[in-house]
Amino acid sequence: MIVVSQDDLTYWAKDNELRTVSIEDLIQEAKVQKLYEEEVAGLINHKTGFKLFEKINKLVLLAKEFESGKELSAKGELKRHKIEKIYKKEIKELFV
Repeated sequence: MIVVSQDDLTYWAKDNELRTVSIEDLIQEAKVQKLYEEEVAGLINHKTGFKLFEKINKLVLLAKEFESGKELSAKGELKRHKIEKIYKKEIKELFV
């Protein structure tokens, strides 16, 4: 799961002539999905020291940043059990 930078994605969409109705609609666009897949593939590969089994095959883009008190603790640490409950559907999609 990747939380997108709304400002950067909106700017990229304008440069690539995509309509920016909302971030939620934008992250569903095939061009946006491909952009993130290519970026992840360029960072996570054997040339950068990762093993084949560490390759990321699927990803889910999230429009909303994690919030303190919800997905994050007061110290900014991930609350994995809360994230698992909140994003249960998205996590399930990764393993279908």
